[in-house]
Amino acid sequence: MSTNQQPQPVPDSKIITLLEENKLNPDIDPPGTFTITLDEQVILKDGDSLQMNKAFIDNTPAETSFIEVTEEEREITIKHGIYLTDIHANETDSKPNWGRWSSDVAYRPDAKKYVMQNEQPSFGNTFLNWKLSDNTGTGGTQDFQVELNSLVPEDNNGFEYEVIDSITPPATPAYPASAGLPLDKPYMLGGHMILKQTDSKDPLIGPYEFYFYPRGYTPTGSEPGPNDHTAVFQRWMNSELKIQGWRATINPDSTETIEERKWLFTTVTGTDYNYFSTGGLPHMIQLNSFSMPMNNEWSPASYKHSIDPTMPWFPGVTIQWYDPRTESNHIQTKVFNAKPYAPLVDSSGNLVHSAMDVLYPELKKYTIPRPEVPKEFQEAKYGWGPNSGWDWYQLKQFEDPYAKTSPELLPPIVFSIDHPPTLKTWFFKDGVPEDAAFVNFKDTRYYNSKTFEFTCQPWQLRDTSPVVQPDATGTTLLPREYTSTFTIPSGKYTNEDFAKLLTDTFNSLTNPIVGLSNNPTGEQSINNLAGFSSSYFYQTTYESMQQYDGYSATASDPNVRGNLTRYPNNYVYSKVVIPERTLYDGTVLAEIPAKTKTQGGFQPYWVSEDGQSLFQFDDGHTNPTSGVPGVARGFGASSVSVLFDEAESAFSIAQAHTPIYSDGPTIGGQPTDGSEIIQQFAVSFPDGNPPVNTLSWLPTHKTADASSGIFFTSMEPESLFFNKMRLDRNMLTTLGAQNPAIKNFTSTESSFATVTKLESTMTHTMRLNKGVNITGLFLGADSLEQKNANFGTVNSYTNQIATSDLVSITGQGLVVVSDDDPFYNIEISGINNQSIFGQSQKNNLVQAIVGKYYNNGTFTQSDGDGFMYVHKGEPLSIKNLRVRILTSEGVPQTGLGGQSAVVLTLSTTK
Repeated sequence: MSTNQQPQPVPDSKIITLLEENKLNPDIDPPGTFTITLDEQVILKDGDSLQMNKAFIDNTPAETSFIEVTEEEREITIKHGIYLTDIHANETDSKPNWGRWSSDVAYRPDAKKYVMQNEQPSFGNTFLNWKLSDNTGTGGTQDFQVELNSLVPEDNNGFEYEVIDSITPPATPAYPASAGLPLDKPYMLGGHMILKQTDSKDPLIGPYEFYFYPRGYTPTGSEPGPNDHTAVFQRWMNSELKIQGWRATINPDSTETIEERKWLFTTVTGTDYNYFSTGGLPHMIQLNSFSMPMNNEWSPASYKHSIDPTMPWFPGVTIQWYDPRTESNHIQTKVFNAKPYAPLVDSSGNLVHSAMDVLYPELKKYTIPRPEVPKEFQEAKYGWGPNSGWDWYQLKQFEDPYAKTSPELLPPIVFSIDHPPTLKTWFFKDGVPEDAAFVNFKDTRYYNSKTFEFTCQPWQLRDTSPVVQPDATGTTLLPREYTSTFTIPSGKYTNEDFAKLLTDTFNSLTNPIVGLSNNPTGEQSINNLAGFSSSYFYQTTYESMQQYDGYSATASDPNVRGNLTRYPNNYVYSKVVIPERTLYDGTVLAEIPAKTKTQGGFQPYWVSEDGQSLFQFDDGHTNPTSGVPGVARGFGASSVSVLFDEAESAFSIAQAHTPIYSDGPTIGGQPTDGSEIIQQFAVSFPDGNPPVNTLSWLPTHKTADASSGIFFTSMEPESLFFNKMRLDRNMLTTLGAQNPAIKNFTSTESSFATVTKLESTMTHTMRLNKGVNITGLFLGADSLEQKNANFGTVNSYTNQIATSDLVSITGQGLVVVSDDDPFYNIEISGINNQSIFGQSQKNNLVQAIVGKYYNNGTFTQSDGDGFMYVHKGEPLSIKNLRVRILTSEGVPQTGLGGQSAVVLTLSTTK
């Protein structure tokens, strides 16, 4: 007998879609948290089940899905320098006739990067000019000049200088027969000047002064007596508080007992002065380390938005200093933006450790003992004090262990003692500076609330050294900086569209092409002769030929003292006559005669990164004139590309260089395959010398991947490039004079053997690192294998395989992806609880777990269903559901966009 099967309940499914864009409290609930009212009431009966079917988590924050350009951000200013790689240019001679090098032909091409320089006057040692016109009534028979010569190594008690003759050999040393005789140069020669800090706020005294020790006194390194000096040199300022030079007064308490040696003054009251002008040249020193204030109680987690990954509150500081030689400010910003420096909070939002907890262990070994800090910087009323959280640390050449290639926090910088460096916070929110741990806003005496700068005090500049200057007949070379200004429309752009807008803007050229003005910020920006390019990013030797300073010329020969190759300047290489004109400061510029195409200018110098080598394009082969129809050579970045990588959710400077191109095979002298991008491989060392690497049987090898390129020194507005686009501030390269050295580029092997002004040349080092502050090509494992290299030929330069992969300067992701957080928790309240075990934070409202790496566009979607909830007991009425997207630790996930969605399946039995 068969038994009929009883009918089973058939599930009746309903799909419930929860869209965050429909949430009830958009002004209160952050992205990832939302309450939804269902279209109709849902009744859960005994046996009904509710299960999350899919979750779509918007991992692109709504505020960074678009770039909004405000009216204040429409004008973009980019400052940059240019480098050139020493590569073979397909000439048969390895020392091509279009360039001149200081290194021997056997050592190059060496693939070194050479940076375009400005040639400045030698800016020699500090000169003291005593003039009768400035010293009426103080005695003296004629004008004279002496020079302060740096003594290196200096003693431990301050800067030590020997007073020498700046023009003619020193006269026979002699003391005046009696006090009060007319002041004469020989009486100063052989004496010593020691620079001392005053900590004075009086502008007539200044933060530094010189102590003069008469001839015969030789500091030995021991502490000089407090009154061993004969005289004091302080600032000399006019009625408008403009620095004129130095004024000298006797030290009435001097321990010097020989009356004749008090030759500087007619009286001994200490109120009479001798005035020494410096020709407007300040005294320069090099800063190697200094005492920096840092708040050891600073905690980014104390700010509401600080733990938002899209708004990281990492510690950082901007160091600014002024170099009067180039009349420019230099800026270096260092942000500790690696993850280990981020604050760590627990699931309840309590601070586990601050960024400074990680940073301080690297710096505590440089802590300054309290007694060395002036009392005013220890008092609570000035914003300091033992309970303020602020302390002083000796900041030396610290390198960030988490940064790419560990860039230095503080490079050696050269600055004028009349302009101490300043500290400035790096982070601004809505135009207002926010505390970044290094600038004490509460000390209103030294913090300027208008410029947001904290002025460093002389006692902070602890590790300093004199700057060794080139000879008076020499020259100073400093990296050249160009300024470009663009205007873009205000409005709201998608990230991809904004990257394209910037790329198109940066690469646009004026049509028709006109010349590049030598002084774009001057009163009369008259263009030079028309050239090949109207872009400062990519120029040719024809444009640079017109940028030298014709006003400084003393002869037509570029090898003599004149013809400074500096930019910008007031000279304009123009095809029309420029009449005499007066600048705003009263300076009268003489008439500039018209130039013709046959009248070439002068090429700038290029110095290698290490400051050891010099290069210059040859004038006769780079200026296309009627007399010499040469070929103009290009340099800089033929393309500056800005990209937005959707997968990484980050902006990048994809290309800021010109690749190396090579012609393909030729038939009958004509190329058959056109040009292709290549990498080149250098073999360089003199015949007969062993290779540097004695473990290899190959000579020294270097690989070049860029013909030329640019590096950025400033990008404004900062709010656009660094706050919204989140480019890395560490990509900016400072042009401040660093690690100056005196070089002689006139050896017999040099192309500059006859250029006498290069016998004593000041150069500086720079760091150009691919992927950090310059772009390049990818060097993979295959690059080690040369496809057409002749390893038996020394000094060869051969081509490597072609490549199209770029090494970009990548900014921070607009969405911070946590590598150590594998999934999201989906919490849904409004239904009964689940039982969740094993997690550190127990939360029985979690209905699903979504892995973070099933990415689809800008969304992360679940790979499977969530946990099924089966209702037991009395019917449950559901009208509202609240969803929260949590981290694996059970705390709300920050930095999400506002378009997340959750799809539920309700199965009821009938």
